[in-house]
Amino acid sequence: KNNKVEYSFITYKNPKKEKTKGIVLHKNDYYFNNGQEIDIRTFDSKFISIKRKLKFKINGYIEDFAFVNDTMWIAANNSIYKVYNEKIVDSILEINNVRFDNVRKIKPIGTDVFLCAGNGLFKINKSGKFVCNKFNFLPSNDVYNAIVFDHNLFVATNNGLAKISQEILNTKTKKPSFEILYNEKAITKIALESNQKFASIRLKIQNFNAVENQIIQYKYDDS
Repeated sequence: KNNKVEYSFITYKNPKKEKTKGIVLHKNDYYFNNGQEIDIRTFDSKFISIKRKLKFKINGYIEDFAFVNDTMWIAANNSIYKVYNEKIVDSILEINNVRFDNVRKIKPIGTDVFLCAGNGLFKINKSGKFVCNKFNFLPSNDVYNAIVFDHNLFVATNNGLAKISQEILNTKTKKPSFEILYNEKAITKIALESNQKFASIRLKIQNFNAVENQIIQYKYDDS
């Protein structure tokens, strides 16, 4: 009424100094993360109280956590821990041979799980895994958040917002197809003059989506 916003705040019966990094509601329980541990808490109109501690222990700073179905995923120690029935059942250190560096946020979106890290955006689902970074679709490796809207993935980085078509992300990775250009003509073989010591060629990938970020490695054979 009258454009007024009503709000209130609640505190602990026994005040404590801590930083609440995240709260997740799962099956009528509120899970709190203070960076050191995750526990279940309850509250009324005046006070917050700890309902119970969880049975597992994560050594290290807990950046974030989320539920994927009934499994809790926890980001800590440059790793992802999977907890089921309050037991650590699995851990992930890398995807596609790329090790995690400071996973800040875990974002379950539909059937996908996105991990926002300091060295890219990692996507996991039943059909496969994918890594987005500055070498393909992102303006920077430093990723803070991600969201899907209107069939596009929007990724927040420290160097701007990237917009990526979901169709591209869901396309199976193909082996690169190369084209060799010599004097701006496609060739398969170069014939040098007898007194010619150098030749300038340009390699071009034909089936790569972000051509501005192409990195090509090749080896010279003088046999």
